Amino acid sequence: MTAERTRLTAVLLALASWLLAIGGAHAQAVQKRLFALVVGSNHPGDTGLAPLAYADDDALRNVEVLRMLGADATVLVTADDDTRGKRALDHEPGAATMDNLRSALKTVFHDVDAAKAAGFETEFFFWFSGHGTAKGSGGVLFLDNGGTFSRGDLYKEVLRKSPATFNHVFIDACRAASFVSSRGDDDVPPPQRNQDHDSLDKIPNVGVIFGATREGRVHEWDTYEGGVFSFQLRSALLNAADVDNDKRVTYLEAFAFLTAANEEVQGEHARMHVVVHTPVGQRGRTISDWSGNATSLTVQLPAGRGLHVRFTDRYFIPLLELNKHSDDEVLIVLPKREGYSLQRLPRDLRDKEHASFSLGPLSGALDYDALLSGLVVGQQAPSRGSDVAPELEHGLFRVPFGFAYFRGVRATARAVSLRDRSPGAPMNDGVLDNMRAGPARPSAQKLRLRRSGYVMLGAAGAAAISGLVSWLASNESYTDYQQAADADRAELKAKTRRLDWAATASFAAAGAFALSATGLLVAGFVTPSSRDGVLASSAGLRVSGRF
Repeated sequence: MTAERTRLTAVLLALASWLLAIGGAHAQAVQKRLFALVVGSNHPGDTGLAPLAYADDDALRNVEVLRMLGADATVLVTADDDTRGKRALDHEPGAATMDNLRSALKTVFHDVDAAKAAGFETEFFFWFSGHGTAKGSGGVLFLDNGGTFSRGDLYKEVLRKSPATFNHVFIDACRAASFVSSRGDDDVPPPQRNQDHDSLDKIPNVGVIFGATREGRVHEWDTYEGGVFSFQLRSALLNAADVDNDKRVTYLEAFAFLTAANEEVQGEHARMHVVVHTPVGQRGRTISDWSGNATSLTVQLPAGRGLHVRFTDRYFIPLLELNKHSDDEVLIVLPKREGYSLQRLPRDLRDKEHASFSLGPLSGALDYDALLSGLVVGQQAPSRGSDVAPELEHGLFRVPFGFAYFRGVRATARAVSLRDRSPGAPMNDGVLDNMRAGPARPSAQKLRLRRSGYVMLGAAGAAAISGLVSWLASNESYTDYQQAADADRAELKAKTRRLDWAATASFAAAGAFALSATGLLVAGFVTPSSRDGVLASSAGLRVSGRF
């Protein structure tokens, strides 16, 4: 009997330990550290074009968003007088030269190595704003003082040297396609193109986002006081692209958001098409995560009505823009400013609404309706110039974005490799590169079911251990009962029965918890959620997502 009890005790202990380990392991969040190098230059290089006006502003705003996400971020930029007059710099950043870029990369990668040695998962962001052009078999970006950063430099100095677990590359420059991947130029023989080692297909841990018109151009717009692409991508990262309310934005969500933002812009010279590349199966890779950030300023936009809003600082410099579908609620995150304004804009081409509200200083977690309660409509900030200003003013963000649009994009966008385009072919639409393969990210509802299931597994383990302790104590009490004198036997008998009941109740609770955990995990991993079951019809939906 003793040997049987010993074996049973060992089995129960092993089962309880396994249940606790499973529950604890999945309850723990993966520790992650973010690093970034942000580069901005207004210099036109040898393009013959005028210097840019806002690449320096974009770089400073881009690094601000990445730091809000918790990134250890370095910025290389020479701020012009106009930029210095609009914002105070915490410190003087280094100029965007090749020497400074190499030095900054060396420092950042050393810090990434240290974080990896400490057991962290690491991610690295490289974000450039400035002039670019196509040269030979690739492309170059222009740095300060006429320096250049070529496609070969990107692969040699950044992507092949980066020790990070995953790398993100965001490019806001003309001819970005030529910079990130060989475009099959006419002056490069096909055999050489096919043997090109500088290919995203050969680097399994990099994601890329850029945008351009059919001719490969990007635009600045005075209304945004920045590049159109950089502003839209910042809006997406500030959680405006989050369609499942999990406070995270993925590559696929960002692609859908940017596609919707540009869909109604008229004219191929003005409409920007978005290109997103991820490794196979990584379309659900997160690019911004606010789930653990409790200190940021947030505004909840409610479901029940469509809203096209643009949040600006008190000087009307835009911070974020979103045209929200009426079926969805969205939590957006805003950079900290001394004061804010809210512009309510037309939701579609038929809408004529314009309104502006001065909000003053804000902080904490806010609700949109409470935010505007009692405020008086003020003067609308005017749209300012650009060679494509009318097209941008009347077309940007005129398509409501939400879960239905996202599902339509995910269902209809086809996967095309960046290298599959014929030589010399212009960009006519965006592309989801490698986005079709691999599983989609689970919805927020499924993630909640899974977390609840793991908690139940942990509870089952705890109840099993409690039952085991009571059962062992009951056996010991029963042994004492058999050996006790007649005067003590009644008390020991009652004690043994109490411990038997406690053990039975604990084992029953453990079984109930285990059954509940099984049901929750099945629902979280197998059963489609109600939101997953809604597939928006893609009829009439023009997905700006192909080459």
